[in-house]
Amino acid sequence: MVNALNIWITNIIVCALALETRPGRAAQAREGQSRAPDLLFPQMTDDQLSIGWRPTYIDSLFASFTNATTFFPTDTLPLSPNAKLIWFLAEVRSRPARFSDAL
Repeated sequence: MVNALNIWITNIIVCALALETRPGRAAQAREGQSRAPDLLFPQMTDDQLSIGWRPTYIDSLFASFTNATTFFPTDTLPLSPNAKLIWFLAEVRSRPARFSDAL
């Protein structure tokens, strides 16, 4: 049980780090370029909340946690192919860890 929990927690952290360090994200931020977001956070859909709001690592960590914990889409949606692939791989990796003790 402890090993499954360690794998699950590690998976959440790695997924959050992968979402934060996607290729090209830092370079675009340095150069002031903007492009379509990889993830759609709820704050981005409200005009009053979105003023000056930018996602942080905590937002990615929470999105990763909710993705690994539920069987359905959460409040944060992956929009880009890279974000979808990261979430897909994290989900595939977390499922065996969650159900290994039940078998």
